Amino acid sequence: MGSSRKKEFIDFFEKDRSGVHCIYDNQYLLLNDSTSIYKCAKSWIILSPTSLMSGIGDRKECLLKSYIYDTDDTERSATDKQMLKANNFILPEIAKAFGLEAASYGRFRIVDDFEGELGREENIAYIRDRQPVYRLEPKKEYLLTPTFLNNNEEFMPFGDVIPNDKDHNVSNIWRQIERFLLERNISKDNIQQVRKQYVLKSIFGAFVELNDNHNYNDGLIFTDDRSNRTVRLAPAYDLDYSMGIYNISPMGTPNRFVKIASDGGMEVTSMLKEFDKDLTEKDLNKLLEALDPDNITKIIYDADKRHNLKLTIDVKHEYMTFFEKKYKEIDSFYKERYGKDIDD
Repeated sequence: MGSSRKKEFIDFFEKDRSGVHCIYDNQYLLLNDSTSIYKCAKSWIILSPTSLMSGIGDRKECLLKSYIYDTDDTERSATDKQMLKANNFILPEIAKAFGLEAASYGRFRIVDDFEGELGREENIAYIRDRQPVYRLEPKKEYLLTPTFLNNNEEFMPFGDVIPNDKDHNVSNIWRQIERFLLERNISKDNIQQVRKQYVLKSIFGAFVELNDNHNYNDGLIFTDDRSNRTVRLAPAYDLDYSMGIYNISPMGTPNRFVKIASDGGMEVTSMLKEFDKDLTEKDLNKLLEALDPDNITKIIYDADKRHNLKLTIDVKHEYMTFFEKKYKEIDSFYKERYGKDIDD
């Protein structure tokens, strides 16, 4: 009997022998790097489906980019490079374990040479002085994600919602978001739903040590029905710089946009204390069950196999050790709060 699992959009694409999905020039057309509706993703290139594309599910606009270690100028160890790649595939599954939505990512390469649509001169994305952002090389592997917006939805990054887009205190940010939603007549029930997602997303950010967590890497998604608008938190995305791997600023210091709690902490415990009133015992039980080290190990191994990441034993151990430590932080918070073990 076949699996009832819904096939993801990325899985409609053919894979080569190494497990990398293939984009043929009659499936997608490179538009440009004008990502106006993806203000959080200015370095990505938009691929839009062509009229010749058929048989691979719903047509979706996609974003395509080089792996981040190919574009930053920081010297990275082999382990860091492998994790910068693997984070795109493992951490969305961790987000789902939190009960959050997450963007889907796939490993892709361009099949053909520059004679096709993707290689035509007018379809190469340029920046100032016509320097190419990316040339889509046929043998090079890229990271691709389909848009997480439906046809009737609008994306608004936090940076366009709050007056100070550099504010990184989670409670300050929420107060401004709540005010914004109330002014737009979003129902209190809907706002409470977004609040619940926001709480989990804040804890998730600390759990994976998301180090590129600025206000254009998160946002709200509105339905386009002006008479009855609803809103949800945008899925987790842009997770490369996590797991203790820092996004280095031009000054050579760690990125300042790591989200913090009111006590100045960025650890899991600080976020749990920040949102203590939002979390019931049932919520914490559910979280601990989902993030149990055995479940995390399964997530890591499943992602490795599905995406053919070929993670080394050392990298797998790094992930498992890291998340076991984070799990213990939540477990300790639970014991301190309720004076008992989760199994009692």
